[in-house]
Amino acid sequence: MAFSDGLGLSVYGSVEAGSMIRATAPLIPVMYFDTTVDCMLKGLGEQVHSMHINIIDSASSLILVLLLVPFLGIGGYIISVYFCECLNCALSLHRLRKITGAGAGVVRCTLTSVVCITVSVVVVKTFHGLSVSAGITVCAVIYLALSVIFGRVPDLREKRKRKFKNNVEIGA
Repeated sequence: MAFSDGLGLSVYGSVEAGSMIRATAPLIPVMYFDTTVDCMLKGLGEQVHSMHINIIDSASSLILVLLLVPFLGIGGYIISVYFCECLNCALSLHRLRKITGAGAGVVRCTLTSVVCITVSVVVVKTFHGLSVSAGITVCAVIYLALSVIFGRVPDLREKRKRKFKNNVEIGA
């Protein structure tokens, strides 16, 4: 979202492309999360339930596109994509929580990520002379650093120690 105008101009040579990028950018983490939860459900043998959710998603999308696009144009399409993607994600997450009890830390994790990205964007935007690619790169580095500080990135050394310890115990 923060670099949508620059991306629209540099990649597509269009200000309108930048506004579409800005309009749809918040949906990307939701789509990624939904895909991850959907894969977890399938891995747990919940393929039929995932299929039911996807049928509900497709039917809702069809109905909303038919109702909204004639009146709102591209805005109606964007509304339908947001609604259906959020519905699909909510239904999938509900099912995952129901069968595993997992997912309680989603809100805390989301809020921490939002704080990290907001701070990194504010810091980068104070330097007006950065190009789009430099701004995105610096923003990513700051975000990663803040994520490590807030504990959102796991300590890989600790994970390797646990794996080694478990392998030694199993082999002994």
